[in-house]
Formats: sequence, structure tokens, C-alpha cells
Amino acid sequence: MRSSLVPASIAALLLAASLAAQTTNPIRYPQANTDNSTGQIIPFGFSTSSGNYDETRWQQLIPARYLPSSGGLIMGMEVLSQATLTATYPSLQITFSHVPPGGTLSTTFAANLPAPQVVYAKINHTISWTARQWQTLPLDFPFLYDGSSDLVVEIQKTFDRVATPPPGLGHHQTDGDPSRAGLPVARNTFGTLGSGALARTAATSSSVPMKIGFRFADLPTFTLRGPRGGANSRVFAIGGNFDATLNGQPFGVFGSLIAFGWAAAPIPIPGIGGSVMLDLVSTTAYASGTLDPSGVATTNWSIPSDPTLVGTLVVFQGISTSATLGLVMTNGIDLVINS
Repeated sequence: MRSSLVPASIAALLLAASLAAQTTNPIRYPQANTDNSTGQIIPFGFSTSSGNYDETRWQQLIPARYLPSSGGLIMGMEVLSQATLTATYPSLQITFSHVPPGGTLSTTFAANLPAPQVVYAKINHTISWTARQWQTLPLDFPFLYDGSSDLVVEIQKTFDRVATPPPGLGHHQTDGDPSRAGLPVARNTFGTLGSGALARTAATSSSVPMKIGFRFADLPTFTLRGPRGGANSRVFAIGGNFDATLNGQPFGVFGSLIAFGWAAAPIPIPGIGGSVMLDLVSTTAYASGTLDPSGVATTNWSIPSDPTLVGTLVVFQGISTSATLGLVMTNGIDLVINS
């Protein structure tokens, strides 16, 4: 077993050394919108009226289809604060783990971390959060994603309201208003400082996912973002619009695909890195060419004002160049049309 683990560790270190200085591209799960109205206190937040969230443990699962099937190096994790404030954490630790694809989170924390790797570990660490802005936490230890597993993110934090009184309500955006059906729920537990919540072995509650982003070195990625609109001020609403963006190397070649469903299983394409994740029967290529000087190609889509479209699943994926792997498929990303 040791001989199989050592090369992987060395590979991660070599990749980190060679790619750290290169541009990273974002994956935002489930989408890149920054204006959702709901927030979650547990992972990074705190309340001015209660100390019940000052020691917490949170786990969230990201399905493999939303990550690059070529595999790649994660250099940073992103989150979206709902408030502009500064917070000091006596301890803040983030752990990643591969898990077999297609599962759900157990209420037993250890079962969700079969191969844990601490990627971010801070003591007495201060973060200045900015409202409704994706902010990157650069990983202390880059994580080599294998391209086929689901990914579990665990966040453990403490907050000392005596030493540093809460400057306001700290909370970070969730997938909410409306929340997306079908996405894996998060598992968590919480308590006052010193309650032992940080080290509890089992979750005591669950939640809709928090919005999480990743910065992948070198690889092209795909993101979706749209303003609120429609009769109920929702994202991806009929009569509204949104941007579908492929992020990659400046002036790199690209192609963008749209479909109305996911493939039953990843579909490898000879000579291309990664796999097609889209339902091939309904897949259409809608854009191709060369990325702009910033390494971006964006198509703005208008959603017809047709009530029969509500509930429709729309899936996107792209193909572009990687400096190390050549032509590769991006992650998949999807949306559900709202009223």
C-alpha cells in the first residue's frame, strides 16, 4: 500500500510546484450567481444573539459530474459571504476527501472521509469577508482531484465571541430561494465554544448546500451565472437571461455544448482528456472559436416567457486546451428553469 501512495503524493507536490504560478480557473457549485437571499451560519459564520454556532463541523458533497473528469489540481476554495465584516477564528480547518461517485453523505462524519487530506489549517486567523463576492481561500496544501470521484468538503471552525465580539451576523450563501431539488444535502453539527461540536462523530442536522467554488490550475472550466428576474425574482426564470461561460487559456481554442440531460455514465472520447457528461441525444454544439485575451468565452442566453419550460433541466459542458494535457473536456454544469 505504501508504494502506491508515495508516487501520488510526489505527483501532487510536483504539480503544485509547476502549476502554482499559472492561472487558475473557477468552478462554482451549483452556479456562479452572487445574489441569492439565503445564508448558512454553520460553516464560517456566527450570530450576534447566540453562541450556538461558535463551534461547528460541516460536510458537503460535490458530485463528480460538476468537477473536471480529466482530474486536476485544486489550488483554492471559494465561498460567498452574505455580509461585509471581519472575523477572527481561533481555529479553522478544511479537509477534502475523494468518495465513490453517486452516493450521499452519511450522518457519521468519518464515513464521509475515507481518504481525508487537510488542505487548509489556520490558528487565530482573520478573514475580511465581502458581501456577495466570491472569495478565494488559497489552500495550504493543493489537492489532486482524481477525475472520477465525488468530493467531500469538511469545514471545522471555532469562534470566540468573548475575545472578538461578533461584528454582525456572519453567514454564507446557500443554494436557496428556491433550493435545487436533487442536490446532496450537507451534514453538520454545532454548539457553543468548548461544547465539543468540533470533534463530534455524528451529524445532528442537515442543510441545503452552501455555494462552493474551486480554483483549478491549468484546466478549462465552465460556469453559469444569471440575474434574478421573472414574477418571483428567481434565477434562471422564464423571461430572464443568463451567461454561460467557458474559462480557459487566453486565445485557446474552445467549443461549447448544451443538452437537456446528463449522460447515464461518463463517455470517454479518444484523443481528448476527460469525458463527455451530457446526454448525447439532446446535445448541440452552439459556440466555438478562440477564447478572448482573458481566456473567456461567454454566451448570453435568453429564456422564453413560456410557462411550459418551468422545471426544464439544461446542462452545459465545454472543450478547450490545457497546457499540460492538451485538449480536454471541462466540468459539467446545469440549471433548472424557474417561474
